[in-house]
Amino acid sequence: MSDSGASPAASERGKAREKLREYYKIQAPPPQQQHRPPTSSSLKQQLQPPLRRAAKTAPPNPLDIDTQAFDARKYLKKALLEQGVSELLATDIKLVGQVRQIDGDMKTMVYENYSEFIRRIGLCVTRRSTA
Repeated sequence: MSDSGASPAASERGKAREKLREYYKIQAPPPQQQHRPPTSSSLKQQLQPPLRRAAKTAPPNPLDIDTQAFDARKYLKKALLEQGVSELLATDIKLVGQVRQIDGDMKTMVYENYSEFIRRIGLCVTRRSTA
């Protein structure tokens, strides 16, 4: 009986996720990842930039956008000196797309975690009422 009660809620969550993905223009994850709730370690990995190992003698590159040593002013100065207007616009479009993708991914993760939290609260309330 509890499965039939959970089915409409699961359907509602699926519809809500789909609407969020559509609004933020996010591609749906592969089916194997869609049913697994994210863990705190997987969220940390997704939010952290990829680690890059450099030789001990090489200093970190301030122009590499994926490192903690990134310097936006130096990056912008170099881009203005070396790129034409069309290349700058292409770079802008690429970066804006990446920012939107990351923002959408974060909002989706927050929504999914919140939904899971609410679902588990409901389970706790149900268990207490039956105990």
